Amino acid sequence: MLYQKSLYLYRGEARAGIHYKELADYLQQLFPALEIVPRDDIFRKALLTGEAAQGEKMIRSWARRLAALKIVNPAEEFRELEPFPAEVKFEIKKITAPEKIRGGPLYEGVQLSQFLSELIPVSEPPGECIHIIITDRLFATWNDDDRRYHARVSIYNFPSIISTAGIVEAPAKPREFYIKLRMGFNREGLKDEFSGRFIDYDDPRLTEVLKGYLLQAILFHLQGEPFCLDPNCRLYNAHFQEEVLRAQLHSPYEFCPRHREILHLLNSDISTPPPFLVS
Repeated sequence: MLYQKSLYLYRGEARAGIHYKELADYLQQLFPALEIVPRDDIFRKALLTGEAAQGEKMIRSWARRLAALKIVNPAEEFRELEPFPAEVKFEIKKITAPEKIRGGPLYEGVQLSQFLSELIPVSEPPGECIHIIITDRLFATWNDDDRRYHARVSIYNFPSIISTAGIVEAPAKPREFYIKLRMGFNREGLKDEFSGRFIDYDDPRLTEVLKGYLLQAILFHLQGEPFCLDPNCRLYNAHFQEEVLRAQLHSPYEFCPRHREILHLLNSDISTPPPFLVS
């Protein structure tokens, strides 16, 4: 019972190793009623839809806001500070030449999601369209239980954002990796020793892993619930790298029986939107 929608898929800033056509084709196969629209990164798209004469001013404004979203201390709740000129300059370079700039600060994830939502065209409201932004920016959200920030792979919202850096940094690596790291072993040497047991930057498996997170974002929009409790289902909410690899690459099946049925129902041919899409 998939209500007709358009899905706008924004490319990440650093594009090496991620096959966006494969991602779009995969989603189109699973959701034939969706109009899948691949797009350039969110900033370039916003510049194309804005007034050309205002481009430089827009970039500087965006850069200042992004720089102000830096988390200074993960153990303290976020408060926005006036960024340094060098931080603004870094963000300008990352917006204008994303293929040349890797890395960056840790961003306040909820605030980042809110900022990116302002770049979505008003003619494509979230009630009628799905927007998913892939980014290489690493973001975190505050956890009241232990009173600190934690890096995240994704924030499912309007729009949803998925971090390729988060796929690398947020799910925990094998316990033995951290034990040896604390013992003073070289990090790069440990990466070689534990190779294959976690996702790394520019990993050729990133495209396949991203498919599961894109599906979670879509189910959030269509159902309000993106996750599954079955560790072999692509919708599983993994907290460890080895769980990510099992759910996305080594599962004996792609979806649990419950989510196979949900996907079937979402793609059933009825013309009216489901209740959760009616405002």
